[in-house]
Amino acid sequence: MTILREESSPLGGNLRYKTAEYSFLFDVTMPDDLVKRAGGHHRASAVVGTLQIEFGVDSRRALFVWGYHPQHNWIAGKVAAPATRQAALLLNPALKLEPGISVPLVGVNEWPTTFDAASGWVHVAPPDSRPDDEIALIADGVAIGELDGQIHSVWLHPAFE
Repeated sequence: MTILREESSPLGGNLRYKTAEYSFLFDVTMPDDLVKRAGGHHRASAVVGTLQIEFGVDSRRALFVWGYHPQHNWIAGKVAAPATRQAALLLNPALKLEPGISVPLVGVNEWPTTFDAASGWVHVAPPDSRPDDEIALIADGVAIGELDGQIHSVWLHPAFE
C-alpha cells in the first residue's frame, strides 16, 4: 500500500488499551477536527493483523489506530520512543477506498508485537525488519513507520486500563 507524506500536526486525542477487552481505542479530542481531516464522515481501515489503521475515504489520510489486539500474544522487549516527525500519511490516490470496508495489509500474527513495560511503547513490525525510513506521528500516541513508500510498522503509546 503506497503512502505519501506531508507536514501536519497529529490528531489530538487519547489512545487507550482496554486490557479486559484486549483492544486499542482512540478517543478524539475534537470531533470536528476528525471530520475535517477525514474530508467528511466516511472512513475505511487498512488492517495490520487485527489492528485497524483508520483512514478518511475522501482525504485518504491516516487518522488513528484502533482494534482488537490481545496482549497475551505480545513479546516483552525493549522499545524506546521512536524519533518521529509530525506528518500526515496519505494513501496513493490509485487505491480505491470504500466507506466501512477494511483493506488487509498484513495477516494475523505475521508481524509480531513487542511491548516494553518500562517505556509503555508497543511496536508492531515485520520480524527482523529493516529500520523505518521515517516514522510519522499521525495522532497522539500513534505513529506509523514507512519504508520504501510502504507502511512498515506501527508504534503505539497507550494509557492502559
